Amino acid sequence: MKTIKATILADTVFKHGTTRSSVDLPPDKKLSVSEGTVLNVLAFRDAGAQHQVVTFDRNLGYQHKNTWHVFNHHIDIKTPQGNGDRRISGAGIDLIKVFEGLELQAINVPATCGQSG
Repeated sequence: MKTIKATILADTVFKHGTTRSSVDLPPDKKLSVSEGTVLNVLAFRDAGAQHQVVTFDRNLGYQHKNTWHVFNHHIDIKTPQGNGDRRISGAGIDLIKVFEGLELQAINVPATCGQSG
């Protein structure tokens, strides 16, 4: 599968869950990102108000979120040719958010578990 790349065109603030001004948001709802940063994208869609909802391939910031609102003029998203459009619906983004930040813990199961003897 070919990777979608996003390049940040200007110092910007990613916002979680809103297109409101970042000035009005608490620190846990925003993330400063520097010009020139390149990130891999899983999916993106128009959020209105000159923003994209972008789901990255990894969690970003101390918030451990991978889905952020990004100002259109501060991001350049390049989709590889022949890969089709990977934009997803609002319902798809909502499903991703349900599992965002989920960390599963492996448990140690002895090899004899479930065996009678």
